[in-house]
Amino acid sequence: MDWKGYRSGHRLDLRQEDLVQANDDLRAFILKATPGKGMAAKY
Repeated sequence: MDWKGYRSGHRLDLRQEDLVQANDDLRAFILKATPGKGMAAKY
């Protein structure tokens, strides 16, 4: 489980820096959570 906090709290639209960081964090999480090519998903 991962948890990230941002200075803007739940309103990521208030700080551009937090919006960019949250976007990068989400992309990294998706890449980490999805299986590689040819690998089965684990439940």
